[in-house]
Amino acid sequence: MFDIQATIKWVTAVLQNPDAAAAEYKSALPEVAGSWQRSFVQITLPVYVAGSVFGYILALITGGSFLYGGVGVGFFLFGLLWSLGWTFVIAFIFDYLSGMFGGTRNFDAAYAVVALAIIPAALGTGLGPLPWIGWLISLAASIYSLTLAYRFIPTFLELPDESRVKHFHPTRWGSYLRTQRQQGHWRVFLHFTHRGHAVADSYSNWVDHIQPPLAIAT
Repeated sequence: MFDIQATIKWVTAVLQNPDAAAAEYKSALPEVAGSWQRSFVQITLPVYVAGSVFGYILALITGGSFLYGGVGVGFFLFGLLWSLGWTFVIAFIFDYLSGMFGGTRNFDAAYAVVALAIIPAALGTGLGPLPWIGWLISLAASIYSLTLAYRFIPTFLELPDESRVKHFHPTRWGSYLRTQRQQGHWRVFLHFTHRGHAVADSYSNWVDHIQPPLAIAT
């Protein structure tokens, strides 16, 4: 079931021409993609394993942190299993919401979206331990994966255009990095100026994280 040549083909295609890769993968369903199991074994699992192993070795060499802060085997396995597990949660949410917004409910197709879109983020984890810039590369790769998912969903789940919302983002890396630098500068300034008021630096907390699965379950 696992074919390294097919894995290399789809990873290369997504990195070079993502929209064409998505269209080709969709047209190959179910002969090539087959099911969510095939997408998982052919793309998600090997890409995440490769990125995680590379990142783990890089963390040992550079002395940096890997994923959730440690470089032990336990951290490595936990981070890998956590990342793989979340791909199923995301695919389940895509599948469910697609039906609510006029698209097609198909878990195999929803997981295909995740498998293809997650490639940059999975590979980006391997560069996370790089000193100084690793976190930025990993963040940029994750943001790019979100953008790919937004582009792939209509292809696989046939979501009507009127159900989509517009998402604006810079089209050039220079303007994006300048904006991030400016925001980071003032964020650090505020944290140092008002140390006693700093709680966390996150866009969401556990309450926000549990709302989507709870909404689906009810």
